[in-house]
Amino acid sequence: AIQRAAVAKITRLKGNGESRYGPFIVFGPPGTGKTTVITEAMLAVLRGGRGEKEDACILACTPSDYSADILVARMAKELGVKEMLRLNHPSRHKAVAFGVLSYCKMD
Repeated sequence: AIQRAAVAKITRLKGNGESRYGPFIVFGPPGTGKTTVITEAMLAVLRGGRGEKEDACILACTPSDYSADILVARMAKELGVKEMLRLNHPSRHKAVAFGVLSYCKMD
């Protein structure tokens, strides 16, 4: 319920100028639903609140590769490889999870 309320608050905000959203910082102790809130809020922004995808661009940063992989895996249920890009440090290419790999640009 708290997570749903947080997503609703994010999607109801009206910004000034050209940007309607954010930036937002979500923090809290482990297990409190931060990833769920972030995932649902980003999907709601991308859908434009009407179920239709908008031309929104989102930059999501995480404190670790592991948390970024979880975020990509959850977003991958709704977004294709042309709609999401996962950036990695060049030395990480061998440690990327299979389900996340198709969203990574690796050279």
